[in-house]
Amino acid sequence: MSSQIICGGCRVIIPDRRYLSCSGCKQCYDLVGANVSEQRFYNTLTREHRDAWKCVVCQSKQPKTDKTNTPARAADFFTVLRGAATKSPLQLDLSIVEQLESQEVLNDTHHNITIEMSDFQSFVLEMRSFRDEIREQLLNNRVYTERLNDTLVALSDRIVECENRVTKFEKKKR
Repeated sequence: MSSQIICGGCRVIIPDRRYLSCSGCKQCYDLVGANVSEQRFYNTLTREHRDAWKCVVCQSKQPKTDKTNTPARAADFFTVLRGAATKSPLQLDLSIVEQLESQEVLNDTHHNITIEMSDFQSFVLEMRSFRDEIREQLLNNRVYTERLNDTLVALSDRIVECENRVTKFEKKKR
């Protein structure tokens, strides 16, 4: 049982060595669960890439960074200032505040979506563990029912045997 590897995504036993192991949580994922094609797995993923690979759950747990200092954002900011030269300083301040507020709303929305995805993924993992527990309980119930059935058959055979003895005894007595 310990030699079998179970996919952390779909909870199915991985039959061959085509899987990736997450460097964060150490769970193994088959190629479908890792969202990696066979061609990419064999041709482009080097040993270093495989060792550094992280699953979706671990990737979503990484803190997101604010990218306000990137060159692209700085260029947009200066373009707005150049185009707004005909506006009064008060209007410039208001437009900058509006842009910053809209950017904060987008960042908050992105953060909320990331949290919701993480919550959803943990919910899915919890549901999978519940499903596994229920499967195990069903298997135990089946085994118990089979044992009860075997015992019932044995008792039924003994009753038939006793009835036959009683019948023979009654025939001898007559």
